[in-house]
Amino acid sequence: MTTRKKPTSLEIAQQVRVRIDEGYKRAGAFTLVSNEQPRNFPKSPKSVQHHWERHPDLHPPEHGNSLLSAYQETCLVIALMAFALINLPAPSETVRKFVWIAYQIAVSARWVSSFVKRHADILRFRKPKQLTSARSGDDQITDVENFCNSYEAFTDTHYFPAEAICNYDETVYFVDTKDDLVVDSVVRDRSNVLRPRNTAICTSLVFVNAKGETLYVAYCLRIRDGVAEVPVPDHEKGDYHRSFFYSKTGYFSQELFAQAVVQFRTVFRARHPGLH
Repeated sequence: MTTRKKPTSLEIAQQVRVRIDEGYKRAGAFTLVSNEQPRNFPKSPKSVQHHWERHPDLHPPEHGNSLLSAYQETCLVIALMAFALINLPAPSETVRKFVWIAYQIAVSARWVSSFVKRHADILRFRKPKQLTSARSGDDQITDVENFCNSYEAFTDTHYFPAEAICNYDETVYFVDTKDDLVVDSVVRDRSNVLRPRNTAICTSLVFVNAKGETLYVAYCLRIRDGVAEVPVPDHEKGDYHRSFFYSKTGYFSQELFAQAVVQFRTVFRARHPGLH
């Protein structure tokens, strides 16, 4: 039988620092390290905290930048790269919401400003450019090339498995002037116009990953007098989760779209628990 030796005070403090770097808050790190100690040398969380306080050289800096661990901050940078690569601005409030949703940590606008400055070489926040038909073709080609170059540089240091790359497609079902059902027509109503015509009877959002797998489908059915105008399908061809929403226009409002994304996130995390 092998007997584990009694851990030194420095070793216990080092275990706490490892847990803090992994994203645990100090109270949680003290409890976790306490539970990991050998049975013949039990330590309470309070005792672990005492050993931690005896080694201040292991403590991370005590300032606003230490609100997130190095791992958490790296994850935040990766998430915001989606904005930076296409030159979309990520307002301070958006960054603060990201941090709160991911880590339940409230950060200030000053912290966000400092965070952006620390990663200014990666997070190139600029005013977005509209690729409209009024712009010349050469300008559009240049923008596409700049995007490709930025993306290639990004993938030199970051890798995403195909299961973690997801996208969605929006399909609108509506009735045309001949009372025929049209699916995804080029003349369909657009969900982003200010006042869409009341012709859409249903909109679907299909979430897929880069492997071609359908993970989740959300439907928004138009209701009239509290009743959906089209029946809910009894089953799907594939094995994936689905949700049904209802609106007076048949389109996803901003609030309904947010709810669908939250549902997709739940489905994704349940299917790939190691990728979120």
